[in-house]
Amino acid sequence: MSRRPTEPLPAPTRARDRAAAVAAVAPRLTPPALPAVDPPPSALLLAAGASSRMGRPKALLRLAGETFVERLCRALRDAGCPEVVVVVGAHATAIRPAVPGFARVVVNAEWRRGMRSSLRAGLRALPSGPVILTHVDRPLVDPQTLARLMTATGSVIPTCGGRPGHPVRLAAELRPRLLAGDDGPLSAVLAEARPRRLAVPDRGVLLNINTPADLRWLSASRALAGRRPR
Repeated sequence: MSRRPTEPLPAPTRARDRAAAVAAVAPRLTPPALPAVDPPPSALLLAAGASSRMGRPKALLRLAGETFVERLCRALRDAGCPEVVVVVGAHATAIRPAVPGFARVVVNAEWRRGMRSSLRAGLRALPSGPVILTHVDRPLVDPQTLARLMTATGSVIPTCGGRPGHPVRLAAELRPRLLAGDDGPLSAVLAEARPRRLAVPDRGVLLNINTPADLRWLSASRALAGRRPR
């Protein structure tokens, strides 16, 4: 008995079969969704205060051959911050020439209102995303602490010996609250956000240089004074 030759399927039927085959494997070809990744934090360095207890601009004090503002700008850039903004106010004319060329200067004309006004001025000048916030009177933070803050997520406060310090990492979600017009303490805003605490073996997160006595101690502490950010 002779077999009949296989007849080709009509073109429309072949097209439908191909479409069905593609539809069957399409879900397997779709790549899995990747988790959202924060952009690298920008840096915000506050240097707008009057430095009344020191008697001269703290941003221009020197440590290991650099001014505080130079040292901190460089440390933040070397940590990977794509943008560094320095907020000045009371001593803007004196501090501006000392700010490295890679950093941007923002003048806060309302610096007398306090730190929150300088924070708002700096945030308005930065792109959206997380921010590493610190003050110019805290020049002793270790580069390893900055590196850990850079790779963290959300809002983070470093601690040493259980005590909170600076710099702090501010999540992008905090911006609307931080840009609000109130001048209350930053600690109150952070308490509402319940930031993660990051334990670090770095006393530099606790040490700020506010008075001539602090500066004398710093000058006498060779181990700290000789340590430069890598």
